[in-house]
Amino acid sequence: MAGARWRETDVGTNGLGAAMAERTAVQIFGPEHAREEQHTWVCTSAPIIEERTGQVLGAITLSGSYRTAHPHTLALVSATAREAAGLLSERHHRELHLLAASVPSPVGRHVLVDAQGWVAHSTGFGVGTRLRLPGTLSPGGAWLPELGAVVAEEVPGGWLLHGGKRASDARLELALAPVPVAVVVQDGQRTEIRLTERHGEILALLVANPAGLDAHGLMERLPGITTTVTVRAELSRLRTRLGGLIESRPYRLGLPAAFRP
Repeated sequence: MAGARWRETDVGTNGLGAAMAERTAVQIFGPEHAREEQHTWVCTSAPIIEERTGQVLGAITLSGSYRTAHPHTLALVSATAREAAGLLSERHHRELHLLAASVPSPVGRHVLVDAQGWVAHSTGFGVGTRLRLPGTLSPGGAWLPELGAVVAEEVPGGWLLHGGKRASDARLELALAPVPVAVVVQDGQRTEIRLTERHGEILALLVANPAGLDAHGLMERLPGITTTVTVRAELSRLRTRLGGLIESRPYRLGLPAAFRP
């Protein structure tokens, strides 16, 4: 019924609420329900999770007397929820095709994404199926971990991200306390990337040595590291976090950088 509320915060443990809270299929038997009036029930539920946003939209559930419980019910509601999610996914892919067809492709490297970062079209960038868009994204210069410095242009239904003259006007600020944080500033927009202590140490060395350091030079300056293999492994993970900001041979930052008080 419209207005019914089956969240766990409203009625305690139940099939609908548990499936949506845990994001997985569940089967709640009799006294496992929080409310005594539901102790004669068995409720089998599976959540519908939208791929586009990652949100739980609802749940498919079958409820009835515990005497009617059957293990196949769990498979039934799970299959039905997957079917619903699949139909939503097909609709989303059609929307991406329409977006790609409706936005003229500019000259040069660019990526066209919807409002959630799903890629509709890409030229010149090696990207996956989705980009992580910062919540503060606005038209103008921006920096994205997967792409580096780009110019963001808002289009109906999403964003067009491409390189250009303004895409190189980025700088990096590194704060080491209370926790290591790298801040990329591009056209007044700030993108914060939290770092591990080790990655903060490596980035601090690169900021302090703009000409760059090779793996051996970094190893000598990093406490507790005794092999260049470990240095290269840490650099590989750090470069994944920072996109194309770290160049190699020697390792160095590809944009102006400074320590932030």
